[in-house]
Amino acid sequence: MTKNLFDNKRFIMVFSLILAVVIWFVISFSQAPDTERTITDVPVNLAVENSAVEQMGLDFVSNAAYKVSVTVKGPSYVVGIISADDILVSPTLSAVNAPGTYSLELKATKIKNGDYRILSVSPSVISARFDYIDTKEFTLEPVAKGAAATEGLVAENAVATDSNYATVTIKGPRTEMEKIDRVVAFAAVDKTLSETASFAAKLIIYDADGKEMDASLFKITDKNGEEINNLQITVPISKVKEVPLSVKFKNAPEGYENSPLKSSLSVNAISIIGPAETIDSISSVALEDIDFYNISPKKYEFEVAPVLADGVKSVDSIGAVKVTFPEVKHYSQKTFEVTALKTDGASATLKTPIKNVTVCGPAAAVKTLSSGDLAAYADLTDKTAGDHTIDVKIICKTSNKVWQVGSYSATISIAK
Repeated sequence: MTKNLFDNKRFIMVFSLILAVVIWFVISFSQAPDTERTITDVPVNLAVENSAVEQMGLDFVSNAAYKVSVTVKGPSYVVGIISADDILVSPTLSAVNAPGTYSLELKATKIKNGDYRILSVSPSVISARFDYIDTKEFTLEPVAKGAAATEGLVAENAVATDSNYATVTIKGPRTEMEKIDRVVAFAAVDKTLSETASFAAKLIIYDADGKEMDASLFKITDKNGEEINNLQITVPISKVKEVPLSVKFKNAPEGYENSPLKSSLSVNAISIIGPAETIDSISSVALEDIDFYNISPKKYEFEVAPVLADGVKSVDSIGAVKVTFPEVKHYSQKTFEVTALKTDGASATLKTPIKNVTVCGPAAAVKTLSSGDLAAYADLTDKTAGDHTIDVKIICKTSNKVWQVGSYSATISIAK
């Protein structure tokens, strides 16, 4: 069959043509002269990892990426497909030994092996600054320029919409870090608002002279270490209202539930600020509970804080109010030994009397008291048979205006 093909003149002509082309390609590629080509926009690698510079705690300080041109030489079919990704350009760091600005020679190496040579890098030298890198946390200061509220409402100071941005961490060159005075989230609002609203903000770093610094010199992250994106600030639109303060008790004897102890307050009313719908629902603000067991002729003045609803603040920043019970200083107190026990849930007896029990109340009521008028009360609904040491409440069987001073415990025995 093969012999028959080569006897065919047409086949021989076609075969000869193909063979000639192949031979021409082989000779052209093997003997082709080298070609020069310049690859542009090759990035300069500024990493200092695993270098003496890193060990000294130094790093590049730059707000721009360096790019250079690299000229290569080799067969045209090789250099024709080389890209910037195939070449690594990096500076020689041997001269860097302290913070400062250095002229650094650039060197280029092949990332992938190939039949070509690197002839030159242009520019062959860059000027680069080095410094120690510090990290510091700053409180973000939101600024909403021109934000106002409609009549009857108040535009409060802006806050970071995302609480993760309330404080920011800045990392950068020491000489620049030392200049930072304020970190601001700025939004040009210039609107009159009737409700709380959020706005896109720009992060601005200021020095002590109020001059804006170049933020690109720093790495800025939130409290979770994430770089800050989509920074927003919120302008709360609130309402202000003055409401009276009220005194609240715990462990109050029955006789004072409908006729509370007379009290005087250092501040009788408080101005509060918060969302309009919340403020409208508040008619008074209660103070922290005052424990009746702590009130006596020796202690009848207390410092207690207002209890504010979520989202509500004191306009005057009132942290504590002095509450005085003037009539209590004329009350009497007396000490007894208590031997009686009243219980709920199970029958029990006191193992030993409760000594030095002090009670307080109006002088007339306390004057006629005897030990037999008092009993210890214990809730035993969750207790099993046996001996237990538990807290007890002292009750007066003859007056609902008398209360215990202090706390008491007793060892009781529950029958099987």
